[in-house]
Amino acid sequence: MTIFRRPFIQFGLASFAASLPICAVFWGFEVQDNTFGPYLWHVLPAVALVASALAAWVVSHFTAPQGFGFWRGLLAALLALVACCAVAHPALILPALVVVGWLVAMLGGLAGWLIGRQALRGSA
Repeated sequence: MTIFRRPFIQFGLASFAASLPICAVFWGFEVQDNTFGPYLWHVLPAVALVASALAAWVVSHFTAPQGFGFWRGLLAALLALVACCAVAHPALILPALVVVGWLVAMLGGLAGWLIGRQALRGSA
């Protein structure tokens, strides 16, 4: 299964796992007029997977040199957080950046660093 060796797929899967505790913490938080209605917290991990994979692909392909690492993982995680909030409800963007942005950024940086180290080791 070589598709799982691609950094953006790995980053998306890591973001899915990282979004589960965040959704569990905010499970009872009612967001009026959101895109997914009462199923917001059920669908958000899947949205995080897709948004993170796309953000990681964009960050790794449109920056030079191509690759992945701590700073690119951090940037991709923040882009994915903004995308997830924009899909759920645009009013969530600023509160999400303030409340969980630091955690998302650090987890994204850690995932990017681990993926970058694995890619370097695998190519050597």
